[in-house]
Amino acid sequence: MLRGLRERRGWEAPRLASELTAQAMAIGQTLPGRESLVRMVYEWEAGTHRPRAYYVLFVLVYATDEELAARTIARGSELDRLMAALKAMGVPVDRRQFLLHAAALAAGVTGVPAVAVNLEGQERVAWVLKHPRGVDLPTVRYLGEQALGLFKQYEAVASTSLLPQAARQLEQVTLLRKHAPLGRVHQELCSVEAQSATLMGRLVWDVSGQHDHATAARYYDQAISAAMNVKEGWAEALPRTFQRFLPIYVANGDPKEGLELADRAIARAGDGSSHVVAGWSLAFGAEAHALRHEERHEGAAWRVYRCLPSPLERSAERPVSASEDRAEPRSR
Repeated sequence: MLRGLRERRGWEAPRLASELTAQAMAIGQTLPGRESLVRMVYEWEAGTHRPRAYYVLFVLVYATDEELAARTIARGSELDRLMAALKAMGVPVDRRQFLLHAAALAAGVTGVPAVAVNLEGQERVAWVLKHPRGVDLPTVRYLGEQALGLFKQYEAVASTSLLPQAARQLEQVTLLRKHAPLGRVHQELCSVEAQSATLMGRLVWDVSGQHDHATAARYYDQAISAAMNVKEGWAEALPRTFQRFLPIYVANGDPKEGLELADRAIARAGDGSSHVVAGWSLAFGAEAHALRHEERHEGAAWRVYRCLPSPLERSAERPVSASEDRAEPRSR
């Protein structure tokens, strides 16, 4: 039955091992090495051994955010099929329910009252802001979509009109992040905060006529601090990509410092977590090298950048992912 669950998703055993590892990293659990874990997956599926120490990780892989938040099992869902597999292994019903609660707690998903579960979008955010300890994954997902929407508007809307919305968004995210328990909810809030603070840094710089370097720097520092809690490199690369403008435009600017910041952004974006952010990092790194009269780097970086699809093309292919698709920044 475990094999059937995996194959329904079109996964090979190494992919399931990677998913289990990602969930373990998110909750601070240690797993064996990749080869050992893949071998264990085959043994679990063959019935040779049972994944007793890893039941919670299986729940985190197959449960939906809504199931974790409400501590319920939707009939016919992947979690329902997983629980059937555990039942076949002899895991009693009270133990299976305990595993669901343990997975929700490990992921930092607090129990949300039914009144909040039935709310959506901005109404749900409004309720959670009044009860910040009740922040959950669906709320964070919505905030992430809103942050991405603001970033996309940056290309088309005047910074002065966008600034109040972005400031309110960042204030909400920061408040909820401070109250979120450690785990998946906290990590994803940090991801949204990194994006929101980056946008604020750019907006205040634009509105000031590119003179208020100190305020912009504080927002970029906030974004980088939040990114330290996110394993994907794009979260840190994004603010560093914008941060590199500051040393260039201040009085007696230092292109060398801007180049160092650009190179750090390129390094962090190199983990493959976002090809789009990696492209921006390379493009702005090319500009930094050009200012240092290092054209050989400039040409190579721009060639890579031009091969990447635009964010709008990527978002049209499938639902926008908070960790993959970012709105393209305008270079001033």
